[in-house]
Amino acid sequence: MGNLETIEARNTNAPPVVDAILTSEDVARQLGVSAQSVWGYRKSGILKPDFFVPGGARFRQSEVERFKAEQTALATASKDA
Repeated sequence: MGNLETIEARNTNAPPVVDAILTSEDVARQLGVSAQSVWGYRKSGILKPDFFVPGGARFRQSEVERFKAEQTALATASKDA
């Protein structure tokens, strides 16, 4: 899994939130797809990288969770239609 980065909490009384930083390969493993699919999601704008480094994009775990929830909601909506 990728490196961890601490993000400042908006509420100063709250503990800091830890959000993993993931490579495209990490994301692909979590989603059960190829790294090429992750690239396609990124290029189409439906999966947003947090930043780029030489050799690729880096994604926050929270963005991957958002993407998974959105895809689940779309799949559920299409079943209900």
